Amino acid sequence: MDSYSITKPVGGVAVVDIPSNSSSGGGSSPTTTAAVINYSPSAAVAAMASTPPEPNIIIDMTDQWYTASAATGATGLKVQRRTFWRNTIGTVLVPFVFFGAPVLSTVYDTGSRFPVNTTALWLRYLFKMHPLLPLNIILLLGTVALNSWILYKIFDVLIRLLFIGELHIYYIDVVIDMIDWLPIVVAIDMFWLKGYVVRQVVIKLDTVVITHFSQSVPPATVIMKVSVLVLLVIVCHCISFSTLQWKIDKGVTWLTTQSYLYDLAHGCVSWFLMPVYIVFTMGIQLKYRQINDYLNHLTRISERPEQFHMKQIKFLFKTSATLIKRMNYTFNQLMSLFFSLLMLEMTIDFGYTMFTLYLFVYKLNKIEDPGAQLEFSKGLVRVLSADLLVQGIRLGLIAVTGLSMVRVNYESRSVPVHFYDWMSQFTHTVSPQIYQSFRLLRYYMISKIENIDSPALLVITFLKNTPFIGQKITPRNHNYY
Repeated sequence: MDSYSITKPVGGVAVVDIPSNSSSGGGSSPTTTAAVINYSPSAAVAAMASTPPEPNIIIDMTDQWYTASAATGATGLKVQRRTFWRNTIGTVLVPFVFFGAPVLSTVYDTGSRFPVNTTALWLRYLFKMHPLLPLNIILLLGTVALNSWILYKIFDVLIRLLFIGELHIYYIDVVIDMIDWLPIVVAIDMFWLKGYVVRQVVIKLDTVVITHFSQSVPPATVIMKVSVLVLLVIVCHCISFSTLQWKIDKGVTWLTTQSYLYDLAHGCVSWFLMPVYIVFTMGIQLKYRQINDYLNHLTRISERPEQFHMKQIKFLFKTSATLIKRMNYTFNQLMSLFFSLLMLEMTIDFGYTMFTLYLFVYKLNKIEDPGAQLEFSKGLVRVLSADLLVQGIRLGLIAVTGLSMVRVNYESRSVPVHFYDWMSQFTHTVSPQIYQSFRLLRYYMISKIENIDSPALLVITFLKNTPFIGQKITPRNHNYY
């Protein structure tokens, strides 16, 4: 008689070892067996009572089914908890800690045994008695001080304009401060108010559901890409600083060395939002790639469609689609604000560059000797070259961020295609119940992906009007299904 033992109930999936032998020619060999266990809360609790879950395993009883599979089953769901994405995302988010973001509680402290799914529960959890409590109190004070300073700057300008009627060059400094500080302030407030959503995304990214036949991105590849992005951000600011003194001497900038160095830290940190967003997209892209690998595997081996396949595929697709919706909920408005302010900053810098060229042309027209020629000085050449390079790096980072969204959406839209490919092998005759499940799951996938109100596509509203990226992040109207 076969014995069944629930080993790791995770994310609605209970991995069950089913030792099974089949006799053939006088011998016995292990065979792949799979079954679907109907959900029963009392039975699940009784089964888990004898084997308590590991400390780093999150139990999610929301899905109303469990999958039972053999330990060596080719189509079985297996669950492992890793820490790669937690460590990678936490490393990129470290600069935000110095401005008051509770990054450590969001990314690393993922062992809560009760659901944290609202802002009130999240704030209560942050200030529970645990080792991070003193740090969270200090970070909260810093966040309150930073928000108060931003509000003071804004209301000070409004009062001067509306009630005093005063125009001052000081307003330019306020605008520059807002461009650099607003993305950071909004990001920090997001971690305090919506950090539980980011926390759920990190936990799901480190929960590997398919391990037997799916490919995984080598950690060295991810680390190399993130390092290049961070290096580009730092190099861009270093190039800008290298030509600052020449601009100050020629009077083509309002900045001073002291003010630039003061703004350098938070100006550089705000740009880290792009590497952070790209790291999340790489993790979600891997999740969808694992689903497509799973479906391609079923196609290659001509696996007969069964009901438990449909349940597994729905669970995997629903998990990845939920990750995308949580990303849009937390990062869409933040990244749109950041890109809007970044474009404004690029416009201001472009104005400085045109003003520098204007001064050169003006000086050229002032030469009395018609035969004399005014050559470009080395300093002017350096400044123009540096400005063009910085603008190119900025546009490149924006393009990379947009393309990272496109790659995720491509993998998302590929899932129904691979699903149809597997079901249209015509190798097996499926029952009417399986065919009905196929049709329902097909409708479910497309409606999730192409939902007009809340599509399972990564979206940054600011990039919706761009020529190439816009059509890739916009849901399509599928009337045929």
